[in-house]
Amino acid sequence: MTLWTFCQSMLLVFNAFAVLNEQRFLEKYGLGHSALTSGHVSATSPRGQLIGLITATTYMRMPLVVLNSLVILVKMNSAEQPSPSVGASDVVEQADRNVASRRAANHHLQHLYVRHRQALYE
Repeated sequence: MTLWTFCQSMLLVFNAFAVLNEQRFLEKYGLGHSALTSGHVSATSPRGQLIGLITATTYMRMPLVVLNSLVILVKMNSAEQPSPSVGASDVVEQADRNVASRRAANHHLQHLYVRHRQALYE
């Protein structure tokens, strides 16, 4: 794993924390900021540290938008262009074969439907 991959994965984790809703989700599990302020959880405990991290990422939404935009731009600029391995005429020929096979399948289904209807009336 490279440093760039690690930074991208940490950015994804921070994004996940940033989208959590405190009233609907975090308070239900005792991870809201009110658990720290009410004294139920110590700020130095691992749970308190997690609450602090979640609270910090919810306030850091704008920098996260900027970082996400930067990562997207870097990925777009560094992406290699795929080399065409199939020519345009090959694609057209394959499409024609697909259309022909669909027509044959459709004709077969129509024939089966007609035979089924005839069997019902006999």
